[in-house]
Amino acid sequence: MLSVASYVASYVSPSDHAAPRRGQSLPLAGRVYSSGTIKELRPILDITKDIQSLTTFRRQSNPFLKQLKKSQRPVVLTVNGKAAAIVQDAKAYQRLLDIAARADEEEAIRQGLEDAKAGRRRPARGFFAEFEAKHGIRR
Repeated sequence: MLSVASYVASYVSPSDHAAPRRGQSLPLAGRVYSSGTIKELRPILDITKDIQSLTTFRRQSNPFLKQLKKSQRPVVLTVNGKAAAIVQDAKAYQRLLDIAARADEEEAIRQGLEDAKAGRRRPARGFFAEFEAKHGIRR
């Protein structure tokens, strides 16, 4: 099963139906693998529309803000032809933060299960007794 953490930004072409193996790099296209299922998503970046100069962004900020809200894709702003900043709609950015938080939670659970499987565990009573003694907590 593929985890969100592993493949949140991994894109495959529409003709690819098999899930990639861990460690495989994937070409940019229009689908993303997430938690072992294929979900239809818009490409994360459309280089014909989503890379603009900072000067153009300054001059036409209202149309850019409408585009950001409508497309939910970030825009790369360039200075002298080099990427300088990325601008993103607040809703899309919050979604990105939520995905990252879920991925962190999944990784913590995976590590905990791995520790338990490897025998790196101890009874909760012993832990709490030590913690309470260390921090001067009385029951």
